[in-house]
Amino acid sequence: MPKAPTYPREIKHGSAVVKIYKLRHKTRGIIFQVVWRSIDGRRMKPQFANEADAEKEARLQASKLAKGHVEASELTASDRDELIAIRRICNGTPALAAIEEWAEARRITNGQVLAAAESFAAASAEQGFKPIQIEKAYEAFLKSRRKETGKRVYDSKIKPAVERFRGRNIHTIAAAEWENHFSTYPDPVTRNDYRKKTMTMCRWAQDMGHIPRGIRLEISFTKKLKEPSPERGIIHPDTYAKLLRYLRHYHPHHLAAAVLAGFTGERADEIHGKRENRDNRQRWSDIHLDVNEPAMVVSFAKEGTPSQRPVPIPPAAVKWLTLPEIGEHKGNVCTAGAMERIREIGLTAGLNLPDNCFRHSYISYQIIDTGNKSQVAEWAGTSVDRVNKNYRRTIFAENAETLALNVAGKPIPKAIARQWFGITPEYAEGIDHLPAPQAAALQRE
Repeated sequence: MPKAPTYPREIKHGSAVVKIYKLRHKTRGIIFQVVWRSIDGRRMKPQFANEADAEKEARLQASKLAKGHVEASELTASDRDELIAIRRICNGTPALAAIEEWAEARRITNGQVLAAAESFAAASAEQGFKPIQIEKAYEAFLKSRRKETGKRVYDSKIKPAVERFRGRNIHTIAAAEWENHFSTYPDPVTRNDYRKKTMTMCRWAQDMGHIPRGIRLEISFTKKLKEPSPERGIIHPDTYAKLLRYLRHYHPHHLAAAVLAGFTGERADEIHGKRENRDNRQRWSDIHLDVNEPAMVVSFAKEGTPSQRPVPIPPAAVKWLTLPEIGEHKGNVCTAGAMERIREIGLTAGLNLPDNCFRHSYISYQIIDTGNKSQVAEWAGTSVDRVNKNYRRTIFAENAETLALNVAGKPIPKAIARQWFGITPEYAEGIDHLPAPQAAALQRE
């Protein structure tokens, strides 16, 4: 068993040494401080919330120091004096970032940097410009978020930047510095998400007068990476029919949730509640089956989508929802987190159920069946652009009755799409059945 590290830790690269200290902060608990002395003699002491980030920074700086020592040995005395003077003038801003910013400002102002700066300062004074350190801007920004869920999302995505630039006024952080920070996230989706959330804070800071108005934010000059297309996992109608029959016979209390997921495309969180508030689940009082055109209203629609959106319920789904096994139509339609348990049950039974396959299948089959993409997007509570990007799939695998339809092949026939919305309890009883679960599996419910 490896020994716990002792502190301070030393990270070496050639002749360069960077130390990591484990400290107890009076408000933030345990922190990790990376300490080194720069080539020009300044003592650097950035702090990190976790050890992994501190070690990454320490190794990076040790590598830079080792390289700098070699390069410094080739500098003349006047070169070194000039470099030290440049860094002193930059007053904490990395010299390269400062020079890049100056060069871009000179280009934009056609060489009139000082005149433009004076004009900008005068305009800022009129606007009541109020500089603020990034950590204070971060705290105020979080307080401005009304919902606790939003606070948690922003907190996890913005905090790394706050730790990296702690002590700096937010308006002084240059585009090159932001780019260097986001480059530590190689995954395009992760990087773009962190960039988006941090940019939201910067826009808020500009609105509050902490970044001068009337200028383009430095962070907006950073690159947004192209994200890979998401996998669209849809399933064959017979796979869905087998799952519904299996739930009816062995887990009937989960049947209603599975029916809504596949026949209405309702999001899992809308059916069984978000993790932070499982009580906000789909209610039976918003489902209307005894009318000429059965429909439901989504009780708790996803934030940012139309609230109380109506969705038609196919006749086949009505038959499932009125089975005696469903029980009384009172309260919530399912238990908290039911969709997670349904997928687990199906996978254990031997079905191939890709993540989010019920909603993906609903949208893909509805578009093929109706030919009306905008109407399907409205029912699903999304946009046509999001449908094209995240949901719709137009291909299927040959001989894929019980497999997810994820292999390139020919377009899905309209008959397959209509088969999906025509799955009745009678049809499900007539196809091959899944093996009955063992008693231990049933006891888990």
